[in-house]
Amino acid sequence: MNFYTMLAKEFEAYLEGDVNFEKDGFGYHQLPLHLSESEQQAFLEDYKKLIDKYQLKPREDRRMRTMAVSFIPERQRGEN
Repeated sequence: MNFYTMLAKEFEAYLEGDVNFEKDGFGYHQLPLHLSESEQQAFLEDYKKLIDKYQLKPREDRRMRTMAVSFIPERQRGEN
């Protein structure tokens, strides 16, 4: 819950500024991924490589952008 609370606070702070969703690249995405265990592992490895590629050091011409990601497993049948 702390993750989502902090995320909501960051979004609230963003809304207090000069907001331009299109220019700022703001977006929200939710999509189902139907993956086997091995496909999920491969996806996470590819995802880490992509993040590593763009996790650059701050500079004057760079603006920090926060990306929040959650992987929520489907509830198995028979679970409460």
